[in-house]
Amino acid sequence: MLSVTAPGVHLDRDTEARDLARAVNEYAAEVVKDHPDRFSGLAPLAVDPDRNAEDVLRDLKRFYFDTALSASPSALPALLAFAEPGHVLYGSDWPFGPQEAGSYYNHHLETYPDYTPGQADAINRTNAQALFPRLAD
Repeated sequence: MLSVTAPGVHLDRDTEARDLARAVNEYAAEVVKDHPDRFSGLAPLAVDPDRNAEDVLRDLKRFYFDTALSASPSALPALLAFAEPGHVLYGSDWPFGPQEAGSYYNHHLETYPDYTPGQADAINRTNAQALFPRLAD
């Protein structure tokens, strides 16, 4: 999985952030195209400050989210309520996060009482298979 980590592409100026996001996205797309059996990618975005909050929220809901550090009793229900169906995937911060943190979040993910039928399996596997079908086998 190719992605840009902190601090992302927005280092200070909006125009430079958009240009950097475009360059990073184009480079990652070429790597994925040249090596489809080895890589998939996530695209960084630079938010346009002239857009209204409703437009930004609507676009954010279309993103895919993982459960790394977000399966606590307060965060998981909020995440499931915000994200579009099928857009939450299992994730962990292993090996970077401490084992205790991973165990804490995994416990809450595994014992969450309000999943809809099939939702836990979707988060743990089938959402990722639908998103990355060439990696599903």
